[in-house]
Amino acid sequence: MTSMPLRGGVAMVAALLLGACATHRLAHHGADSAVANPARSVMVVGVTYDKVLRRVYEDTMAAKLATRGVKAVVSYEALPDGRVEEAQLREAVSRAQVDAVLITREGAVERSRSKISGGTVAVGTSGVGMYGWYSGTWVATEYAPTRIEGAAWSSTTSRLFDAREGTLLWTGAVESSLERGRGVQMERLVQLLFDGMVADRML
Repeated sequence: MTSMPLRGGVAMVAALLLGACATHRLAHHGADSAVANPARSVMVVGVTYDKVLRRVYEDTMAAKLATRGVKAVVSYEALPDGRVEEAQLREAVSRAQVDAVLITREGAVERSRSKISGGTVAVGTSGVGMYGWYSGTWVATEYAPTRIEGAAWSSTTSRLFDAREGTLLWTGAVESSLERGRGVQMERLVQLLFDGMVADRML
């Protein structure tokens, strides 16, 4: 029996579903100490193959940034769904005329107490600078059906880059317990990432 493939956005799907008893926390966050001024305009990029979930995340984050007086631009209005080439991303960022670019992607479930169907999941994180890291987030790996005992966690990683130089300004990660539900509400996920950026004076 062949299971349906779970593409790179599988964990983002989990993050969007309402987990009745899910818990979540801002696992870590930090800014480049050399950053002098907070970002006043940001392009929001959600990395997932699911175009609906991408829009939900980008709209939710854009609305949250606006509460801080930050001009937010959603990437889905400028870029097609799926992975784009570096030249396309550079052009979209240039046209948006923003200070920074926030790229967010979901990682694989780290542990699970139940059987996991085989499929494909995003695991890439390597690459130098904004364009290298963006490309790395689309790297995927195949995994076989398995059963692992223990609590299940999903990790959402966000990185804020300087739009002009492509250098890393801030990074943060939210861990979500999946023991009794698949993920966290989008509002809560966005709030935790937003709070981390505010705490580090990036906004």
